[in-house]
Amino acid sequence: TAGTGGTAGTGGTAGTGGLSGGGDTCETATALTLPVSGRVETSVGSMNDYDAGMGCTGMAGPERVFSVQVPAGQALTASVFGNINDAGFDPSINLIVGPAAQCNAMPRVCAAGDDTGAPGTVNTARYTNSGSSAQQVFVVIDTFSASSAGGEFNLSASFSAGPMPLTAGDTCAAPTVVPGPGTYSSTVVGLANNYANPGAGVCATVDTTANAAPDGVFQISVPNGQTLTAAVTTSSASPWDAVINLIESPAANCATAGVDAGTACLAGADGVVTGTETVTYMNSSGSAKTVFLVVDGYETTDTGPFELSVQLQ
Repeated sequence: TAGTGGTAGTGGTAGTGGLSGGGDTCETATALTLPVSGRVETSVGSMNDYDAGMGCTGMAGPERVFSVQVPAGQALTASVFGNINDAGFDPSINLIVGPAAQCNAMPRVCAAGDDTGAPGTVNTARYTNSGSSAQQVFVVIDTFSASSAGGEFNLSASFSAGPMPLTAGDTCAAPTVVPGPGTYSSTVVGLANNYANPGAGVCATVDTTANAAPDGVFQISVPNGQTLTAAVTTSSASPWDAVINLIESPAANCATAGVDAGTACLAGADGVVTGTETVTYMNSSGSAKTVFLVVDGYETTDTGPFELSVQLQ
């Protein structure tokens, strides 16, 4: 007797589009379950719903929005980088504390943001939930170019314990030594105004006509052949305009109080009014280098708490 035929196979489930009908605004944000590592997404087909804001950076083109519930006492770190072969798309990252209506507030306020470097550069933003309950945070992946149609990007995000407290030193002669890579909470409140103008060249300058803001100093050791990335994020609850400069030791290189154009900085940053300022330095000298990170305020009223993130790669 002839055998019977096998059961016919069924077709596979159809794939969904990159946007899945949502993710274009905070109201339709794509929910993330963390940790996320190397998630490939695209903003092609999205609209330009959000432009500028306090502490926001690079928000001129179409964006994708993701939603994260940050547990109490936890810190959210989110990073993005674009396709280095797509020179027309340079993604930025901004964090907006919910609810969704905050994304449309005027002025819009970003808890942290980063839009530094070329399309392939990793941009990172961090938010710490210091409250007693979970907090919704929106991760907005945007672009600096209004003419951009968006593009493909790589997204990573994770939770970690809240930052360790670290009291800032008052001068380069008496700095606070950073014990190693990590994220620390600190403040310049109560410190003296020792450095009114950090100098020339790549130094980021303060407003010398209206500056008497306190400044804090950290000392960091950079091994030979490694790159230091230091980021300062001001408080989203009390935002202020931070200026940061990286200066090579000895302490005499930090100049003195008042205007001093003789200071030579390794790097400096003052790119946003509030939010995250980032400096990088690669040590190719052949030996370990000791550097000072000076955290200052742009104007006299710019003072408050901040988070310091230090990475060595």
